[in-house]
Amino acid sequence: MSDVLERFLRYVQVDSQSNAANEEQVPSSPCEHEMARMLGEELVGLGCTDVVVDEHAYVTATFAASAGAEDAPALMLCAHMDSASDAPASGIKPHIVHYEGGELFSGYYTDGDRIVSTPETVPDLVKFVGQDIVVTDGTTLLGADDKAGIAEICALLKRLKDNPELPHPTIKVAFVPDEEIGHGAALLDIEKLGAKYGYTVDGHTLGGINYECFSASMATVKIEGIMVHPGSAKGVMINAITLATEFLSQIPIDERPETTEGRQGFYHPLEIKGAGYQTVITLILRDFDSNVLAKREQKLRDIADAMNEKYGAGMVTVTIREQYRNMAEHFEGLEFMIDYACDANREVGIKPFIEPVRGGTDGAQLTFRGLPCPNLATGAYNLHSIREFIPVPSLEKTVDMLTALVAKFAV
Repeated sequence: MSDVLERFLRYVQVDSQSNAANEEQVPSSPCEHEMARMLGEELVGLGCTDVVVDEHAYVTATFAASAGAEDAPALMLCAHMDSASDAPASGIKPHIVHYEGGELFSGYYTDGDRIVSTPETVPDLVKFVGQDIVVTDGTTLLGADDKAGIAEICALLKRLKDNPELPHPTIKVAFVPDEEIGHGAALLDIEKLGAKYGYTVDGHTLGGINYECFSASMATVKIEGIMVHPGSAKGVMINAITLATEFLSQIPIDERPETTEGRQGFYHPLEIKGAGYQTVITLILRDFDSNVLAKREQKLRDIADAMNEKYGAGMVTVTIREQYRNMAEHFEGLEFMIDYACDANREVGIKPFIEPVRGGTDGAQLTFRGLPCPNLATGAYNLHSIREFIPVPSLEKTVDMLTALVAKFAV
């Protein structure tokens, strides 16, 4: 069993799901501390120095440069340790299947139906015939997002430790919590970390490189109602649930995640809570163009203004919170980082492709704070799903690619 595969299988079995209901606390879930402590011990064993596991479950470390590259700028490699909440993520039981084509079988639903991925739903499956693929038992997601990235970075360090002649600059490692709930690298002290450039290893399809992402905001819509006994409600009751429905009905139906793709942005209602006397809607807004995103924000305010004019002042309030912005806005003069990543993929037999990521990465946040940080693929598919999987050769190829990439910064 390869080093990267052994690490991946071990890491995904450590519970570390973030908790959006506790997002004001970092980490949002106590189990992330356990993952952080384990990774700190791993990094010490890999020969890293300055290993720190802090009170927020951030793990940072330094891996010394190869001989002759001591004066090269330090390079950060970053991945996140938390798993998503879109599917069960506790008690993950990974196993390996040898894929012979057709359906990729993961496990069974509770009613006995088979859980499969097909070439129709994942066209790339045809590339993996004859390969070993890591899947779950179907009761949870796999956690390749982003424990594949963590395993690949750690396997890279193991390779560099065992082969000191391989060129590389000083490598700064950062494993962070709560990326899946929008926090991620927010508390990472980049000045103390000391890296000039960085990459997150948090993508999916092998060869993918992202340096453009959504600009993102979160909107909270608070709706006040007036409740009386329904028997005498005519002309008096204003039901906040009904108003919430009216508010959402005014969001264009063709500007939602389920009707958009590529570079199209969207409004996405995440949650509705409350009762007739008060209802709160949480939405996320996304667009690659920050100016268009600002228009989306204003659209929500305009809907609120119109409803307040109709039902009374202060019935509907909209609060907007900025989350992150498109990191492409800050890559002028740094195109070489994308070129290096493309060349590193080609050198190990991977065809690179550049695509905007319809989401965000820790790199977006770090880039805006002064640490340019494109995103690299891990090789995983069906992220945030009980059908999540990753081919074993993709794990191994990513380590090869990272080996080629860090060599380019050893000058």
